[in-house]
Amino acid sequence: MKKLFSLIIGAFFICNGLIAQVMPQGFLIGPDGRIGTQIWMLKNLDVTTFNDGTPIPQATTNLNWSSNTGTPGWIYNNLDAGNNAVYGKLYNWSVVNNSLNVCPVNYHVPTYNDWLILQNFIGGTPVSYVVAGGGKLKQTGTVAWTSPNTGANNSTRFNAVGNGYIGSGSSFSNSLNNSALFWSATPTGTKVYFAQLNYNDDNLTVSPGLNTGGFAIRCIHD
Repeated sequence: MKKLFSLIIGAFFICNGLIAQVMPQGFLIGPDGRIGTQIWMLKNLDVTTFNDGTPIPQATTNLNWSSNTGTPGWIYNNLDAGNNAVYGKLYNWSVVNNSLNVCPVNYHVPTYNDWLILQNFIGGTPVSYVVAGGGKLKQTGTVAWTSPNTGANNSTRFNAVGNGYIGSGSSFSNSLNNSALFWSATPTGTKVYFAQLNYNDDNLTVSPGLNTGGFAIRCIHD
């Protein structure tokens, strides 16, 4: 009886949002993810399945990545599994542009408008896709960013790290710790919007680019 009572009380607190929740794919969701009117995940996505359990294949070589951009796939930055714990995985456009949702239940890959709302919150109206204040999103110090990590104060607790990217030519371009590129789910013509932070400026840029690279995913609440 005591065990049943404890389970009921635990469920009550979880449902009422008084403690953090563990979502189906293992991500901790809590109040620290709230930025303005939005609730963002506390870290980059690092799952190997869509949220219904459908597997997402891993690309284990640059060549394997370049030959499979038309099907869902993920890759470690620099092909190094040791990067996963801090930086998460890099995903291709076929993961994002999919009828299956890669984010946990009640979360989604952010749209261009989701990123625009974040830009407005940290720095106002973007000029030519760029808004100052990106340092409010970046983890401080030089563990996960190259020095000088300009403007970083992480005041929003977004905790962005320099997860880098794999480019359209299937090269990592020494991007680890130098930049953070994130997918949006919004195409524009033959391109797609993505968000970018850099180690050497204080900006958040959300602009169109080719959809053949691999970026991080930072999920946002529906």
